[in-house]
Amino acid sequence: MPPQNLDMEHESLGNFLRETRVNQGLDLSAIADQTKISLKNLQAVVEAAGASMEKIVQVVIYLTDMNDFHKMNEVYASYFDEHLPARATVGVAALAKGALVEIQAIAAV
Repeated sequence: MPPQNLDMEHESLGNFLRETRVNQGLDLSAIADQTKISLKNLQAVVEAAGASMEKIVQVVIYLTDMNDFHKMNEVYASYFDEHLPARATVGVAALAKGALVEIQAIAAV
């Protein structure tokens, strides 16, 4: 899957608006759906670089509410089966565009 087009008229929640045009029915106020969109976008970027999710060696997850960890982790686990990269989860006061989760990764390509 190629990365989503970055040219947008509307910026509501940045990447989340772009993804909802493809995936109708997602609840952008739900941590699980935001996590799914973030991981799908991450997967697209990694694959566009010629790698795969198995090549990810480190992940940092930023959450605006650490009480959302369990719901986020359920979605995260569906993207990483046996391969588990080093991971840190950080609680933050706020994220850009009002997002609930942001995921950063380093992959070997």
